[in-house]
Amino acid sequence: MKLIAALQRICSTPRLTSHSFRREHADQGEAMSASEEQRAEWLGSHFWDRLDRLEGRHQRVQSQHEAVRRNLERVTPKEADELRHAWRRYCEVIAELEQTTAEFEALRTFTPE
Repeated sequence: MKLIAALQRICSTPRLTSHSFRREHADQGEAMSASEEQRAEWLGSHFWDRLDRLEGRHQRVQSQHEAVRRNLERVTPKEADELRHAWRRYCEVIAELEQTTAEFEALRTFTPE
């Protein structure tokens, strides 16, 4: 549970929900943001098509998020320690890589006096 709390602090995106909308459209198979009658015509069909695709994508990502969260809840304390150690080492290596890249760049742009 501590791992999940730590990861939530690192990458937390609040979940957007619309339970009433989902209940109203659950039997339709495909979610729509607004009925055809309610859609403002001045926004155009391109906007509404894009909104529908975005809502579908958002719903799929929310489902993936829930599945990943459930998998994280099954991580043992030992696995969590191993993961933290691996992440720290990865960050150390990335920092060293960035430093050597900066030194290469400084050397490349070096002009002798």
